[in-house]
Amino acid sequence: MYNWELIIRQVQSILDNACKNQEECGCQFAIYCQGEAVVDTAAGTTLPGGEGEKVTSSTLFPLFSCGKALLATAVLQSVAKGVFDLDTPLAEFWKEFGTAEKKEITVEHILSHRAGMYILPRTKSDDDLADWEQMCRKTAELTPRSKPGEKCVYHPLTFAWLAGNLLVLTEKKPLQQILSERILKPCQIENEFFFGTDEESDKRFAPVDDTLMPQKPSWYAEKLNNKTVRQSCIPSFNACGSARALARFYSALKGEVRGVELLPQKILDIATEREWRDEKDIIPDNVWNHFGLGLVLSGPIYKRTRIFGHGGAAGAEGFYDRDTGWAVGFAKNRPLPSHPVHPVRNRISELLNLPIRNW
Repeated sequence: MYNWELIIRQVQSILDNACKNQEECGCQFAIYCQGEAVVDTAAGTTLPGGEGEKVTSSTLFPLFSCGKALLATAVLQSVAKGVFDLDTPLAEFWKEFGTAEKKEITVEHILSHRAGMYILPRTKSDDDLADWEQMCRKTAELTPRSKPGEKCVYHPLTFAWLAGNLLVLTEKKPLQQILSERILKPCQIENEFFFGTDEESDKRFAPVDDTLMPQKPSWYAEKLNNKTVRQSCIPSFNACGSARALARFYSALKGEVRGVELLPQKILDIATEREWRDEKDIIPDNVWNHFGLGLVLSGPIYKRTRIFGHGGAAGAEGFYDRDTGWAVGFAKNRPLPSHPVHPVRNRISELLNLPIRNW
């Protein structure tokens, strides 16, 4: 049995001190255990220097790439339903992928970040990223930088259009609707997790605070403080939500939230119980991108599959820990020059005897 009251006090103290000392602006931390919220803490303010609104558990934070896990789950749902298989070529549904360089790219390659399509197409401005049809067209025009299946290279932005348009083409629905129907509503997080905010939800948004970044505006602020980008559906990097919503998603993904089965256990096991890359593709132990299928395996070196989840550019993360049975969410709005090292996150991990995860 865990002493949750003690854990809550200890975590709250870490968050409060970090915000008081201006190490962080605002942040949240949550744990679900056996389908129930047992830790749900928040600290700081939405703007630097104690300005803005007081952060609560319902404040929406810039989660960036944490949203990739939800998009990947939706793709795996289609695999479970038999809409396509992991070895199905994208060209079967997306005719522009029928070229010599791209015809071998499969669903598996996309989910495991081995498609070689990781370079963002040229755009005139960030606002172009919000044009779904244009970005799908531009992405389809790219030539892979490596042979499909040969190298695991993270697809930070193009993942949205590669994985997302596969769902759009097979479901004949807008991606935002697909993700809402398949993930957000079943998890009951549709009011705390957004792939495209609106005017009402934006009132709860804690903007990216790049006070500590050497270059301003930082990449982080340029992207999610841009209203056009934030209010669009670009699930590779524009997720906004709470730590509590992240934790609940991973609890539901593991099948612990009553009445919710996002994936059959067999499919989840396939996605998270081995690293999906060629044995010749060596990835150093201290590099975070050890991928299953759409999910990062971030357990210790001797047991990577202990933890699966995904992090975000400014330091947010969500994951499930098989050893403790905890589904965890962490959210913040102050990116650090030390990224991917986030000391507050690591302090909480040390307190809870969790492996340190730098991503």
